[in-house]
Amino acid sequence: MSHLGDRLSAFIDGELDHDARERVLVHLARCRDCLQAVDAERQTKTRLTAAVGPDLPPGLAAKLTGIATTSARARPRHVVRVRQRRRNRVHARRRAVATSGVVLVGALSAAFAVGGGPAEGAPVTPNVNRYTVEHGVVSDEVVPLSDSGGSAVAVSFTVPGGPVTTAP
Repeated sequence: MSHLGDRLSAFIDGELDHDARERVLVHLARCRDCLQAVDAERQTKTRLTAAVGPDLPPGLAAKLTGIATTSARARPRHVVRVRQRRRNRVHARRRAVATSGVVLVGALSAAFAVGGGPAEGAPVTPNVNRYTVEHGVVSDEVVPLSDSGGSAVAVSFTVPGGPVTTAP
């Protein structure tokens, strides 16, 4: 068993990309067993390439070609019909998928074009002073809150069960 596995034949046939070929060469520089396997396979390939096949009898090639074309024409009609139905189903599925994709893209484009305008109505501005007072009523502490850039809100009241609290 070679360390290179399937890459051995691919390397000898020149089918590896640059990076894979470099990795194989690095491995071959370190592994004697794989290097011997590469040499043996190269020799086998050279011998097979140089070998001459047997001569065919004069009419055999024509007969074999005739058999192949006759068998292709002599297929039963039901086999041809079944294959044609399969092709039609595949084409119908492809058309359905393509049509669905076009409809989806159109619907998304229309939704994008129609929606998404500027918001209507007045902007919301919270009443910070009122919320500060309400917070002081429900909590034990009154922390002065300030609006961005405005002055702090002063609140003074009595907390049930406690002293008078004043915030500047």
